[in-house]
Amino acid sequence: MNAVEQAPSPQLTFWQLPPSSMRLAVLPLCDILCEATLLLSDVHFTGIRQVYIAKGGLWYSAVRTTQTGQDRRIRRWADLGQASVQSFQEVTNREFSLGLSLTSISNAGVDLYFPNEALLDLWLSKLQLFCRLHNFQEDFRLLYKLGSGQFGTVFAALEYSSNLIYAVKIVSRSQRKEIDHEMAILKELKLASVPQVRQMYEDPCKISLVMHLSAGLDVRSYLSRFGPLPEALARKVVFSLTRTLSLVHQHGIIHRDVKPENVLIDIRHKREVSSVSLVDFGLAIHCDQARAGSCSGTAGYLAPELLQLQLFDCKADVFSLGVFTYTLLAGECPFASSTMQRIAYLNSRCRLSFAGGIWRHVSKDCLAFIAALACLEPGKRPTAAEALELPWLSGLQHQFEELSLAKVRKENTSDSIASTQPEEANSINI
Repeated sequence: MNAVEQAPSPQLTFWQLPPSSMRLAVLPLCDILCEATLLLSDVHFTGIRQVYIAKGGLWYSAVRTTQTGQDRRIRRWADLGQASVQSFQEVTNREFSLGLSLTSISNAGVDLYFPNEALLDLWLSKLQLFCRLHNFQEDFRLLYKLGSGQFGTVFAALEYSSNLIYAVKIVSRSQRKEIDHEMAILKELKLASVPQVRQMYEDPCKISLVMHLSAGLDVRSYLSRFGPLPEALARKVVFSLTRTLSLVHQHGIIHRDVKPENVLIDIRHKREVSSVSLVDFGLAIHCDQARAGSCSGTAGYLAPELLQLQLFDCKADVFSLGVFTYTLLAGECPFASSTMQRIAYLNSRCRLSFAGGIWRHVSKDCLAFIAALACLEPGKRPTAAEALELPWLSGLQHQFEELSLAKVRKENTSDSIASTQPEEANSINI
């Protein structure tokens, strides 16, 4: 391979100079996920050097003695965003070696050699958070279909090594760009109520995204099986979902497809809400990417400004949340019709009916909550954070804050606060 001081062709080298914003010397310690002294292949400096996994990249640090006798520290970085990783075993001169082979999207690669299997497993567990794996069928067995999303189908799958069940989203390899986008969004959201990405597999035909399995049924299936929710139960579901959306929006992300099929609820004995999860971030975007003329989502739950191809923001999700709340209580979307054109038309006019039926038994605070969120004008809609303070949810919000404060005090007393735990959106039963 070319010497490090030269400028090698990007198609032929795995390593590169790190961007100025990612110098290893200034990386916070918490950003370093894994560190070890390893033997590397396919670099100019053979032998042992220090290697790090940090910020989605792989680093190595080595010292080279120059011709003048001075020591020079060399640091190089490789982007793991499009790399694949695979373990290997080899025998050389009757010596048995364990290693990981990393290959970039341009088919350049590097091998890492490990002194023992435990260290290899540790590195593989960290690398698989960023890299693509192979041989999905050797590690997992598909059990049953969980549902279909915008870009793929989701299955429950058994992992052979752990005997645990995970959710696996399978998409065509032609949709690589879309799945990369969704994976990047999910990695930003360390929320208990949002699926956490575990690993990604890729083969010539498809990509498999492995995520932790969320408990419960999607709301559409729940309504079909058990009918509309009573107001007291719907209030708890909506509270948890509103908290989740508030946290998602704090990260500068718009979901764009909040609907019953994308909300999982785990309700025990038809009385207690155990968990509420928001799934399928295939259409999610960052707020600064929102543009007029873009309309993505599901007719019946789309904010009117999206249907009119106007500029939108996080309040588009708030509108969908209002329609979702109506659906929980009524059992069907307020804009339901026999054709998609009619649904889109009713959705754009945004006229909700609270006449007769179940609405005679729904509180005024609940009706006001739905009307405020499903407002035609986005400027008059509350944000998700403001929705938590509306009368229908404010009691639960204050109760949640008191329980959260009590929980923190208890953890401080026992000196057991874990700094790496995901943000909790609905882990305290109320």
